[in-house]
Amino acid sequence: MGSALRINDIAEKKKSLGYSENTDYLAYVQVSKKLEYLIGTVTSSLINKMYVISFEEDGLLFMGINLANQFTNSDKFIPLSEIGSISYKSSKLINGRLVFNAEKLIINSKDGKTSEHLMYTMVAIASWIKKDLPNVHVRIDSYPSLKESFSAKEEPSVVADTSSAADKLRELKALLDEGVITRSEFDEKKRDILSEL
Repeated sequence: MGSALRINDIAEKKKSLGYSENTDYLAYVQVSKKLEYLIGTVTSSLINKMYVISFEEDGLLFMGINLANQFTNSDKFIPLSEIGSISYKSSKLINGRLVFNAEKLIINSKDGKTSEHLMYTMVAIASWIKKDLPNVHVRIDSYPSLKESFSAKEEPSVVADTSSAADKLRELKALLDEGVITRSEFDEKKRDILSEL
C-alpha cells in the first residue's frame, strides 16, 4: 500500500488501475456527504471519506485512502456521462466548517442532486496538492456545465402534467442556488415552463 501523499506512489497506483501515470490533475478530497446520494448505486462501493481524485479527460478516478493516507482498495472510476456537472468555489465556511486550506468541490448528478466536498488547496507535507490545483481548475472548467447540460436537453413542446413542470422548476431553482444561472435567466426559463401549462 503506497502513500497518497507521495506523487510516485500515486502514479504507481494509477498505473496499477490501468490509467496513465500522469499526476498533473490530482486533488486531495474529503467527502462531506455519502456519494451514493450523489450518483446513486454507481458509487455504492465508495465508502471512504478521503480520496485522491484524478480528474481524467473522460471522468473522475476516485482512489480511496485511510486516515494514515495509505491507499485502500476502494477505487472507482465515474465517467462524465454519469455526472451532471462539477465546479469549485473558494470559501472559508464549507458545510459548517471554517477552513483556510480548502475550497468547496461541488458535484451535481444528472438527476439534480448536489454533493459538496472539501478539496484541499495545500497540505504541508504534499506539495503536489498546491501544484496541481490550477490544473484541476482548468480540467473542471473544461467539463460540460450543468447549464450546458440543461440547455442541451430537448424540451417537449407540451408539458404532459404539472408534476413534470414542478420537476423542471425544482431543477431550475437548483441551478440558480448553485450560481450556475443568473436570476434573469431563471425568471425567463420559469416563465417559459409556466406558459406551457
